[in-house]
Amino acid sequence: MQQIPNLKQSHTVNLQLVRSVFLIARNAARVHLDLKVDVDYIWVGHRRGGALKLLRDKECNVILGLPKNFPGLLTSEPYYSSTYFFVTNKRITTVPLTLDDERLKKYRIGLEAIGKDGMNTPVAKSISIRDLGSHVYGYVLADIKKGLYLTEAMVKDVELKKIDVALMWGPYAGFFSRHKKDIVITPILSDDKMPDIPFIYEISVATRKEDADLMTKINAILSSRKIEVGSIIKDYGIPIIKAGEALNS
Repeated sequence: MQQIPNLKQSHTVNLQLVRSVFLIARNAARVHLDLKVDVDYIWVGHRRGGALKLLRDKECNVILGLPKNFPGLLTSEPYYSSTYFFVTNKRITTVPLTLDDERLKKYRIGLEAIGKDGMNTPVAKSISIRDLGSHVYGYVLADIKKGLYLTEAMVKDVELKKIDVALMWGPYAGFFSRHKKDIVITPILSDDKMPDIPFIYEISVATRKEDADLMTKINAILSSRKIEVGSIIKDYGIPIIKAGEALNS
């Protein structure tokens, strides 16, 4: 795997990071209005066990954007669901890709780099089992301390033909490509070589298991504001893929 060189660093949180997670902040704002409580936000990077630690140490009461039925936590009814996507440039790729597409053996593939904790995405595993690692260009998803946020860079590099395809989580793919006329996103619903690994995730709000009363209130608010939250998700270009679509594909 090759690392993209000359990463631009900053001591402040990159504006793109704030912009892209603003969606869930807006959802949270609606929840706090209904709960009649003040809300403070903290931003943390993705890391194994991070969500459980934050709640266990009482650094926060609620975490947004976790998969439904996240182990060890209470999760709300999902407020959207999505999957991973191929991001391509229609000036290069006119026919949609699949994971077993022979073109991938010649393409430069943009992929989220494996974190220090060894976490890996389903699409990264798909690329690995097909021995395509030598074609991969690794991008850091986010490093808040250094102000790095390169998910947008993956889409830009596809647009500029620096790479031929990126494999990305749907909300990032949709948000950063929604105003780019040459960018096409194609869903990856499942992998026949890894039938037990899900690609589609229902995204929820999470709390500690003992906070059942709070979760009841959050579910009631999400239900009452379903249309409003759905409108925000649409505004941000998030592609909605329902869990059952993988079974019907």
